[in-house]
Amino acid sequence: MASPWRMQSGGLILGNLLQALVVFAPFMNDIFHTAPFSLSKWIIRWRERAAHGGSTRA
Repeated sequence: MASPWRMQSGGLILGNLLQALVVFAPFMNDIFHTAPFSLSKWIIRWRERAAHGGSTRA
């Protein structure tokens, strides 16, 4: 039987991989109505967050 730490780590890795699949796989985008951010949108979001001291609220 696998140790609890291995099972937890495997669950976290699997969860992250599934999340990435939903966001980045085109056929999953259609099913879940999602779209990945472009690099320019990530930069804009990072600058907005930095301007507010790391807060997500304006």
